[in-house]
Amino acid sequence: MHRPALALCGPALAGLIAIACATRPIPEPERIPIPAGLSQQNAEVAILSALTNNPPPGVYDPRTEMSEEEFDRLLWSYYVASPSRAWVVGARQPGRITGVIERTNYRLRTHVRYDDGAATVSIVDSTGLDQKGGRIHRGALSWILKLETGLRAELRRMTPI
Repeated sequence: MHRPALALCGPALAGLIAIACATRPIPEPERIPIPAGLSQQNAEVAILSALTNNPPPGVYDPRTEMSEEEFDRLLWSYYVASPSRAWVVGARQPGRITGVIERTNYRLRTHVRYDDGAATVSIVDSTGLDQKGGRIHRGALSWILKLETGLRAELRRMTPI
């Protein structure tokens, strides 16, 4: 290869290598078991606590089922309307909670899906995180791993003794 061509290709090649090294394959979502006997309300509080990095509200008693209206009000005032140091609750539907991290240069949106047996965290979309071809910036995978670790801890905390 001629030196001028190599001089032009060098920086472009270095940029591609840097992007490839900064991204990792997006793994299949890991099934996180929801302990037997845990109510849907308890599971949802555990997910929201992990997502927002906040403990369950002090007024919430995991041994007592709340009315749907009362439960929705509690979740809205404590998790959705309050600022979070971590993820923000983007949407809440039966069996699925959307979590978002949004900063100046990037945004990551995930779904935490759950049922009676397990929860999974999956990447929906992102900006500024080089997501393409089944790969994403390694930082996003680190945030997902931390969320999954927090979710396991919160589910253990909510498990009846």
